[in-house]
Amino acid sequence: MDIVIFSTADWDNPFWTNKQHMAKTFEENGHRVIYIDSLGLRKPTATARDIKRILKRLKSLFVPYSHVSKNIWKISPFIIPFHSNKFISFVNKWILVSFVKVLAFFLGFKKPIIWTYSPITDQIVDAFDSDTLVYHCVDDLSASPGMDTNTIREREETLTGKADVVFTTSQALYDRLFPLNSHTHYQNNVCDYTHFAEANKNIFDEPEDISEISGPKILFIGALSDYKVDFELIASIATIKKEWQWIMIGEIGEGQPSTSIGTLLTMKNVHFIGPKAYKTLPEYLQYADVTVIPAQLNAYTESMFPMKFFEYLSAGKQVVTTNLSSLKQYEEIYFNSTSRDEFLQNLELILEENVTKDREKILTVCLEQTWQKRYEEMMKILKAVK
Repeated sequence: MDIVIFSTADWDNPFWTNKQHMAKTFEENGHRVIYIDSLGLRKPTATARDIKRILKRLKSLFVPYSHVSKNIWKISPFIIPFHSNKFISFVNKWILVSFVKVLAFFLGFKKPIIWTYSPITDQIVDAFDSDTLVYHCVDDLSASPGMDTNTIREREETLTGKADVVFTTSQALYDRLFPLNSHTHYQNNVCDYTHFAEANKNIFDEPEDISEISGPKILFIGALSDYKVDFELIASIATIKKEWQWIMIGEIGEGQPSTSIGTLLTMKNVHFIGPKAYKTLPEYLQYADVTVIPAQLNAYTESMFPMKFFEYLSAGKQVVTTNLSSLKQYEEIYFNSTSRDEFLQNLELILEENVTKDREKILTVCLEQTWQKRYEEMMKILKAVK
């Protein structure tokens, strides 16, 4: 089976998401993949980041294809992100379908599975000769900042109705989409256990950009955006516990250019060290004393199952989170916090009293939450439907 993936994350994003991981897992199981970079759901802004992204996509008009792995080809289409405009949507569809069909023809793809993460592909998927359409819903994108909420929600409903199978990564997403398609299945996010378990082997030198930071290290990895991260929570605890060092790995304002981290930049025990290559993350995790998911609680995070959850656990780290409903089923293996005071107390338990969750139980759960096992479960569901 050949597979065409319509992603909502660019292939070369340093923080791999479920889209890139699924593409690699497909490849490892003998499939060929055409991977289409994000179609740009959010309206662009006049920020340097967005301008750079637009210029990069303009280049794709001249070099639209690249061979990124043995059996994975990438398309970075130039798409105009005004999806509520019917004329622009028509132009976007014509450009994208043309690029994909030409590459699929030269690669000899025959009736590929269309595997989409993007709710605005509802009008695009019909243009392909395919026996199977999968909508893999991993976030409530309509709740993200800068989105045309009504357009995305309407088109997602249409796409869901067309799909042969719908997979969701949180119970909240399942509850919303199941009434639209009875072939909807809840499959939470998993992780590359082998990669992150390297942090347990004590084989790395401490990265230079954190080696001179003394004191207990609290590590966060991910997008540093207002709608995802509770910066006020971090600032409050960092003020109370000045001896604790917060290591923040990620790009400030990813997905939300208006993000402001305010006073955190002036705090000596909060360190923003930028995004890091995926392959180097175990090096940083090895030297973390605890890992955190200080997520905001809002409409977006209500439907979010953070991939970093199992990545942290696979690295052998204790995890402290805010009160995310998607994680409740695993409450025995992490420290859930329903308030700022409880978040602080949980960090104190780990860093000052050496309290931990059962490591054997964590290992047992992590070994079941791998991309290969997720792939096998999904393929069984697809075969049963088809």
